[in-house]
Amino acid sequence: MGKLNTSKTRVHFFNLDVLRFLAATMVMITHGYEAFSSWIHRPSFLSTDKSYQVPNTSGIYIERIFNNFSLGVDFFFLISGFLITYLLLVERKELGNINLKKFYLRRILRIWPLYFFIILCTPLIIRITAMTEPIYSWTALFANNFQAIFLSDTLVNNLPAASQYPFMHFWSICVEEHFYLVWPLLLFFVPTKKLSWCFAILILSSIAFRAWAFTLAVHPFEQINWNTLSKIDTLAIGGWMALIHFQKPFQLKISNVSRILFFLTFFALLTFSEAKKYSSVLEAMFKNYLYTFPFAFILIWYLFDKKAWFNFSSKNFIHYLGKISYGIYIYHNILFLFVIKLVIFRFDLRSLPLFCILYPLMVIGVAALSYEVLEKPFLKLKDRLSLIDTSR
Repeated sequence: MGKLNTSKTRVHFFNLDVLRFLAATMVMITHGYEAFSSWIHRPSFLSTDKSYQVPNTSGIYIERIFNNFSLGVDFFFLISGFLITYLLLVERKELGNINLKKFYLRRILRIWPLYFFIILCTPLIIRITAMTEPIYSWTALFANNFQAIFLSDTLVNNLPAASQYPFMHFWSICVEEHFYLVWPLLLFFVPTKKLSWCFAILILSSIAFRAWAFTLAVHPFEQINWNTLSKIDTLAIGGWMALIHFQKPFQLKISNVSRILFFLTFFALLTFSEAKKYSSVLEAMFKNYLYTFPFAFILIWYLFDKKAWFNFSSKNFIHYLGKISYGIYIYHNILFLFVIKLVIFRFDLRSLPLFCILYPLMVIGVAALSYEVLEKPFLKLKDRLSLIDTSR
């Protein structure tokens, strides 16, 4: 008898970690600027006078760009939809079907340790930062995004329930968990040739939901921006891209002129439009695609065009930052108060350059320590359960 072949199929998108770090950095910039402006004041060079209340012309555009960087979360959704779908498609092709049990165990090992570690540490975090105790139950049950929606007009201990520190940004992780719960079942039961129809139905359903939210919902903004049903189309678009690549691998060669025109157009879009402001039902339904499609282009271009800008040929520190991007995302919206209260306020150093140095350094340092000490043991166990080898 021949020797049994136990080797795993290898699937690795070399520079995907770079895009993860880009997405995490965008969100960190958004929340870091919001934190500095709210707790200290708007930077003087972006203000009309010393009251810091009104932005000048530069401030209007720069703040709009920073606010639009919150779209990094949508970029995360797109990347997740693409990667998870592609891996599941390869697993089904190579092994005959999808091992649902191992999939869910891998996701638990990736997401839950750090997620619940923060929940357990929250009493200490609250004590250090002197903030109000949050509600734990919604977050522990991965329903934080629905808490943000349905309790958005209530006060819990004089704190808006939709913005409880340190769980404000956990809504997106809950959306991801809802996606992980349903997506493998979809690919398990639906034949590959019918998946496009399923993705189309999900996208249309998401559009219809946003139309309902804008016209009839009690909290339209919250429903459009935080409800899983409103965000599932971005994940489905990522999944559709994976299906297309699975059936016929992408091969791109884009001229420098086309790249320059694309990025100039996208930058203008981020500068002159407000991504999460909706003045009509049509905007609520379709405006997000003005940003989703450029991110989809960046994803495809960067992964499948060898001559893409900053396309690294070997592993470097940026790839490592991509590996710890989950920690960067988890910690960034917690640690800004550590920098502001424990350093800037305590020593009366109300300096934007100091904040811009200390804040990212602290976030990256804590995320790296968390990755090496807390997350790595679980990730090694996760890799042992993997049926597709994604390492390189």
